Amino acid sequence: MHEDKGFDFSVLSEFRKRLIEGGKEELLLNKILEKLVEMGLLKKLKKPKKQRTDSTHILAAIRPLNRLETLEETLRAALNSLSVAAPDWLKKNILKDWYDRYGRRIENSRLPKLDCEREALGNQIGKDGFYLLETIDSPLAPQWLSSLPAVEILRQVWIQQFYAPSEGVVKWRPPKDMPPSTLAIHSPYDIEAHYSSKRSVN
Repeated sequence: MHEDKGFDFSVLSEFRKRLIEGGKEELLLNKILEKLVEMGLLKKLKKPKKQRTDSTHILAAIRPLNRLETLEETLRAALNSLSVAAPDWLKKNILKDWYDRYGRRIENSRLPKLDCEREALGNQIGKDGFYLLETIDSPLAPQWLSSLPAVEILRQVWIQQFYAPSEGVVKWRPPKDMPPSTLAIHSPYDIEAHYSSKRSVN
């Protein structure tokens, strides 16, 4: 039986980008508000009134990831996107052991327990990510590959998580050299979801 995996996460991101660039976001919002009024979920006021506003708690529909999971899942998301957008190019440039390493979703339970092993794995994932980005940026690669949303996210996460490689050596950034949690990317599937606290809510 064929399982429908749904649309790629980049479709929604591209739609939102086109909406904003076209200045149509307010039009869409008004349509949503009209529908909510029709359904009785909102009440339309006859006269405009002042309303107190405040930031609202928004829960992101993502699974919390630790640093290792974020790295591997970000690279896996980029590879999945490339496998759809440029399958022939990916087959020629992917490393053979990547099929086993990134073929399925990362789970914390499968990660090494020792700190030294986790660091070694993180360095390996970092090295693989830098190799993929370097290959994409090569003059031999189609230029449009670098503009794929998943590739752009990969590049951003690698900048946030690693120092630029020196003589082929990959080094993680310590927490003090990383962006604050409210700015760092924690999931390749929703880059606007950030860990934050407001009063007693995390």
